Parts: sequence; C-alpha cells; structure tokens
Amino acid sequence: MNKKIKKFSSTRLIFIPIKLSDANNNHLSWVNNSEITKYTGIIKKYSLKTLKNYVKSEIKKSFFWMLIEKKTKKKIGTIKLSNFSLTTCYIGCLIGNNKFWNMGFATEAKQNVLNFAFKNLKINKVISGVFVKNKANHKVNKKIGFRKEGLFKEYMYKNNQFHDVIFYSILKSEFRKKKK
Repeated sequence: MNKKIKKFSSTRLIFIPIKLSDANNNHLSWVNNSEITKYTGIIKKYSLKTLKNYVKSEIKKSFFWMLIEKKTKKKIGTIKLSNFSLTTCYIGCLIGNNKFWNMGFATEAKQNVLNFAFKNLKINKVISGVFVKNKANHKVNKKIGFRKEGLFKEYMYKNNQFHDVIFYSILKSEFRKKKK
C-alpha cells in the first residue's frame, strides 16, 4: 500500500504512526492481557517476535497509530484502518492501558481516525465489528453515528467457544451530518 501516514492530534490524544519499536514489552502486556483483549480478535498469546512480525505486517497494509494521552504522555492504545477494498475499510481500536477506559478515549480516537479516512482517503464506508457482549464498544459506535448492519452468528472462535459479532458501518455522508 502506497501511503503517507502522518502524526496528528485531537483534544486529548496524539496519533503517532506506529513503528516497529512500538512492538515492545508495554504493547506486549496489552495484547497478552485477557481482560484487555476479551472482546477483540486477538486469539493467541504473542511473543515479542510475533508481535514485531504482526506490527511489521500491519505497517505495510494498514494505517496504524499508537495513541498517546497528551496530559501524561503515556501510550494508551492503538487504532488502525485496515482490510481496504476500493472505497471501504475496517476500523479497530484497542485502549490497552485500562486506567484510561470509560473516559471517552476510544470515542475520540475513532472520531478522529474516521475524519482522517473520509477527508484524506477515498473511503466512503468504514466498518466496525463488535462482539455482542462488548457493551462499551457498542456505545462508542452508536455515539459516533455508526449504524448496525447485521449480526454474524458464531463469527469468531475464541477461548474454545463461538462468539456472535455485530457489524456496524458509517458512510462518509452520515459522518459529515453527525459532525455538524
């Protein structure tokens, strides 16, 4: 993917293009914490080597940022746009530092990355898949203006059981209306 990914900021966050050096022990602690990744597609334990390989791969094919909280300068999570087709992509956000949960950081991160996608890329639709039990992420998506498109029964297999996933989407035109 030929792309220019830049650093930008929002009210409380700095979005820094993720680097291979960000695949470190701090990041590893997020992706290997079952409480943090309970409702994500992360289904295996990572080693530092496999995390670096994952980040290296995603850098090539995604728009991937490390989220830094402005006040404390702490890395608190990641967000990415991935799985691109002609005018559609997926968004995924992980607030890895759970001290920053339930404070609106996922909402702020998603809103700003959606703005980036619709303004700078030829994207018309962004999709977000959410485990049915992930109440917080459903709330974030609805607040931003995502619409429920459908329920995919037993879509993910994690922890020896199947999980239903609700897919949401937001169109460029809907996002613009919601912003006003």
